[in-house]
Amino acid sequence: MMSSKIYLLFILVLIGFTSCKNGDGSRTESSGEATPTEGATTKVGTDTDSSGSISGSVYEKNASDAATANLIKGVLPVILEKELVGADSSARRFVYYGTDLNGDGKRELLVGFTGMNWCGSGGCTALLLSSEGKLITHFTVVKFPFTILDQKTNGWKDLTVYSGGADRLLKFDGKGYPKNPSVAPKLAEDPGEQLEQALTFATKPYLWFTF
Repeated sequence: MMSSKIYLLFILVLIGFTSCKNGDGSRTESSGEATPTEGATTKVGTDTDSSGSISGSVYEKNASDAATANLIKGVLPVILEKELVGADSSARRFVYYGTDLNGDGKRELLVGFTGMNWCGSGGCTALLLSSEGKLITHFTVVKFPFTILDQKTNGWKDLTVYSGGADRLLKFDGKGYPKNPSVAPKLAEDPGEQLEQALTFATKPYLWFTF
């Protein structure tokens, strides 16, 4: 009788051990990849950084004002009407930087884009808008950022940007800056990092907006 009880107890312990082992195996397997819950991820293309990890108070200065962003959102569909034909939602994202280039006390707006719709091997598209949202220059083949020089031409600060394998000097001709920076004169010397730079979103926290 005693041996029968011991045998029965052994069987029960064995069954319990097997059940526990299978349960752990299921948890281990399912924990290999986290299952996202609704609202747990930041939608790419919303008015935030791509990771959703940056506090709104630390975005780059002159690049996160909501009213300015709304102004830009309103004019881009008109300015970029042809470029947006057939483009998907990922093309409707931009960053901007506001700076006074002509000393009138108002900030002109440099607007940058990335992605397949706006960039090729030579660089990306950028726009320069007035403080009212009017197009001044539609740049092609630029590699960000822009550097803003202290020297002026026709009352507007000179700009530099990398294009066509070199840093290029962009001067205002009375109406705008060179649309294709790759054919502008090469910069004679490095302007230095102490100067104001625009659209440095590769190294600094910029707010991305959709339109």
